[in-house]
Amino acid sequence: MSIVDKIVAAVTPPESEDARKEARAKAHSAASPGDWLSRVLEHHERIESAFAAVRAANSASAQIAAQKSLRLGIE
Repeated sequence: MSIVDKIVAAVTPPESEDARKEARAKAHSAASPGDWLSRVLEHHERIESAFAAVRAANSASAQIAAQKSLRLGIE
């Protein structure tokens, strides 16, 4: 971690789950179907789902498959 990262971490409070949900709700309300913001939000949600699938994998082969899906989904 660089000195800049350490300074930012020290002066920036960690985000809460509630703050994250509120920010997501604001972003969704500002987005219009098919606009750049809605496309970014959809992509972000697909990435989150792919990471969740990797964490939920219960075998090495399932984890490898989920990691491949994650990699292919965001390239």
